[in-house]
Amino acid sequence: MTKFFIRRTISDPPSPAKDLSILEKCIGKFYSVLTYLIFLMFFILAVVSIFKKPINTGFLQFDSLNKHDPNYYSYKSVITLSTVFFAAIAGGFVAKILRLPLLFGMLISGLILRNFAFWKYSLFVHPSLSNFVRKFGFMVVLLRAGLAVDIGALKRFKWTAIWLAIVPSTVEAIFVMLLGYPWLDLAPVFSFLLG
Repeated sequence: MTKFFIRRTISDPPSPAKDLSILEKCIGKFYSVLTYLIFLMFFILAVVSIFKKPINTGFLQFDSLNKHDPNYYSYKSVITLSTVFFAAIAGGFVAKILRLPLLFGMLISGLILRNFAFWKYSLFVHPSLSNFVRKFGFMVVLLRAGLAVDIGALKRFKWTAIWLAIVPSTVEAIFVMLLGYPWLDLAPVFSFLLG
């Protein structure tokens, strides 16, 4: 048994992850942090060039902005969206360290920003901009999901895919229709539409 174990471990090819030294890993982390800092610098320069307001006049401070300035809510919206963006990146980084999915960390950072009292009342996004960002994010999610579809697998399992596309939503609509009529006093047609 011991001979087999020794022979097996000696014959295994070394994995590339084990060959990396600590210095190479640190250099890789340094380059990723440097990339984020360069991105942040270019983002701030782009925002400054869009609003034509120099950085040394307190661009990133809410108190220095005049509420009667017509661009006040635009400034606040850009600062809020950049705060949310970089908080999502930080949440994804923390989730990666904890060996969780990146999206989980981004969602947790969004929950934190939304539910803490300090951020809840100081962050602001104009409703039209919020609507655009929401629709754009939904479009990106649908595009990524659509581009990740394997056509060969879809052809092999076409009846399963059709069944999963139609049956759950139909069962939900019927269930809501049956419960909407006695509980909410809705007409069956309206409760079916609600489902």
